Amino acid sequence: MFDKWFELGEQPYTENDAEWDDFVAAHPHGSLLQTTAWARLKNNFGWSSQRIWLRQDGKLQAGAQMLIKSAAFGLARIGYLPHGPLVNWQNAEQVRVLFHQLDLAAYQRRIGFVKLEPLLWQDECPAAQWQAICQEYDLQATADTIQPPRTMLLDLRPSLDTILAAMKQKTR
Repeated sequence: MFDKWFELGEQPYTENDAEWDDFVAAHPHGSLLQTTAWARLKNNFGWSSQRIWLRQDGKLQAGAQMLIKSAAFGLARIGYLPHGPLVNWQNAEQVRVLFHQLDLAAYQRRIGFVKLEPLLWQDECPAAQWQAICQEYDLQATADTIQPPRTMLLDLRPSLDTILAAMKQKTR
């Protein structure tokens, strides 16, 4: 049904997956937390990783790296998508197909709970649109996050005094 437009796939992370990392780097919502390096680091702390993706015309279009860990004495498994999935939120078909694949991957691995923390901005996916997505895919929206919701890039070339002087004293 879906393969008319998309080639679907999934695999455990591999130590060197340049194609995936290039996709993450080029995606507008790409993040270190969806890279091979992050999966490798989390693997050292008891997490496994599974990648789910959509290709169109041989090129990665959307995907997610799901971190997986056993919980509750091995009776349950959790899936976690830090700053994922990476999808064009304005493309309803792409969102639908990817969410279907994520659901299927979780079911096949007996994952009872999946936490998504997409890196979204209000202008790209307004709250009303996110609520509609949550309702359509039976997701529960929450303000509780594991990852900080914002990242600030700071030019460290000026002196420390110059950097601190540019900040408000009460919030630096």
